[in-house]
Amino acid sequence: MKRPTFTRPKFKSPGAKLAHEGTVKDPLKGLPDIEDPAGAAEQELSQVAKSFRERAAQEQARFGDVTACGYYIVLVFQNEDQCDAFADASGVDHKGEAFVDGRELAKVMGIELPKAETKISKPNINRDYASLTKG
Repeated sequence: MKRPTFTRPKFKSPGAKLAHEGTVKDPLKGLPDIEDPAGAAEQELSQVAKSFRERAAQEQARFGDVTACGYYIVLVFQNEDQCDAFADASGVDHKGEAFVDGRELAKVMGIELPKAETKISKPNINRDYASLTKG
């Protein structure tokens, strides 16, 4: 019995991509063909379920990384003048923002940070909604 193949969906917008394109493996790739339809279906469902469990474990690990509180610190000053003085002296252009990318501060201060396993993705903002915001 010939196994199904997973194909990339077609998009109206050229250049559109799936969120995990190129990183998700075909769970049925490499499985031997079985003539018995019931046996083939059982094998396929078992393999797809295994793939879902593996992906769920990966997502759980990623979720733990992005929701952990051990990756940030908070600097507090007595007033805005002290905060601005610190920002000016350290070379941080915080532009009135409450949050500063620690990687940028480390770069300015000449601190080499260890490589991170977690990727921080840029948000995918719909252009129609972006026009409704300030700046």
